[in-house]
Amino acid sequence: MDSVFAYNRPAADSEFLSRKKELGHLTSLLKSRKHALIYEPPKTGKRSLVLQAEDNLKKSGEEFDSCRISLLNATDCRTMTEAIRGGVSMTYPGIPVNGINEPGEILAAAAAEAGRQGRQLFLHIEEGQNILKAEDRERFMSSFWEPVPEGGPVSCIFTGSRINAMKQLADEDGHLRETERVRLSTLEEKAVTDAIIKTFLKVGRVVEPSQAEHIYESLDGHPWYIWHISEICFNLTKGYLSDRMVSEAFHSLLTIHFNRFQDITDSLSGFQISYLKAVYDGAVNRHNMNEIVSAYRLNSPANVHRVREALMKKEVVAFDSDGSPYIIDPLFKMWLKTYYFLS
Repeated sequence: MDSVFAYNRPAADSEFLSRKKELGHLTSLLKSRKHALIYEPPKTGKRSLVLQAEDNLKKSGEEFDSCRISLLNATDCRTMTEAIRGGVSMTYPGIPVNGINEPGEILAAAAAEAGRQGRQLFLHIEEGQNILKAEDRERFMSSFWEPVPEGGPVSCIFTGSRINAMKQLADEDGHLRETERVRLSTLEEKAVTDAIIKTFLKVGRVVEPSQAEHIYESLDGHPWYIWHISEICFNLTKGYLSDRMVSEAFHSLLTIHFNRFQDITDSLSGFQISYLKAVYDGAVNRHNMNEIVSAYRLNSPANVHRVREALMKKEVVAFDSDGSPYIIDPLFKMWLKTYYFLS
């Protein structure tokens, strides 16, 4: 049985809220036969956006085939090529790609078939950050891009959920320079709170606007967590949602993720915990390095640099456009406040 809130499936149709700018951007890129890049934290709506863009294009009369390829378990060029071969074979069962071990040759066959049918192929590569695991990724990506030039029958959509790794892949290593990034904004608060209230009202249950706003603000607009805790709240009441139930729902959500967050902190060194505390406190900026070293006993500026790089590699913290660090996962930040940084 489906949940009433879309936390366990991609959002579609009426469940897809706001993000009109991003949807228009991605739709325009695909319609223009260009390549797109989307990297955001896990469960923030990347696949939902891709599916909604495809749905809009289908409704407008565009003819295309869609091929989704996950690199979730890809660790080297061989397994990445296998993933591409499998995805292409499912989309075009009739083309002979078995035994081909070069991604470029597989994609050339797919492009030829799409061209023969007069259709566009949308090639959606998920968890693209795993390309970094391949030692020979330079050759792999060179082979990949050769048969899929911009303007051809194949449009690639690279998505990734490890934002620091994807930034390295795109900006530092340059492997995704052929793509144009589509940035996801935070879901609009009013759209989210209205959706929570209306979903409750459909079956005669009531959530106060202040409670819906509290859920949104506490989770920094993160859709997956918002819909999950809304589902918990929905199941806790048959009538009016009380503040006690909202607190109970937050406790349940933190309990569900407790072991995952404990694994994160257990994997950190003492210096990494100290720097994480500084980020949590909002004490770090690019102008106060010496103050941070002293206040949080981080030994030296050089050590801070090493610690920062380690936390970025572990996808615990990231840096905004102003160079200020932030904790990527809002629920992890809440867990730190509730259980870890109690003093």
